[in-house]
Amino acid sequence: METITTDTLLKAILDAPVERRKAALAALTGKVEEHGEDAVEGTLTISQAATRAKTSRPTIYRALAAGVLVALPLYPGGRPKIREEVFREWLHGRQGVA
Repeated sequence: METITTDTLLKAILDAPVERRKAALAALTGKVEEHGEDAVEGTLTISQAATRAKTSRPTIYRALAAGVLVALPLYPGGRPKIREEVFREWLHGRQGVA
């Protein structure tokens, strides 16, 4: 497992979108709001995507690994987020496959 330095972590936090910076700061200070990280507007978590697709989380992870689905860039330790429009396109194409 790769060791993450403090400098790398701070750079990732500073380069992250505002929502991610707020979530990271809340996590670092222990002030995590309920559903705080899951509330990035216009995105889905892996669990939300799996539920909507009526499939399993490993299926979503396989689609991400294959490049069929694309997750938003993350800061170290963050959870992948999938844009809703990308998910809808993937789901539409998946339903067309017999």
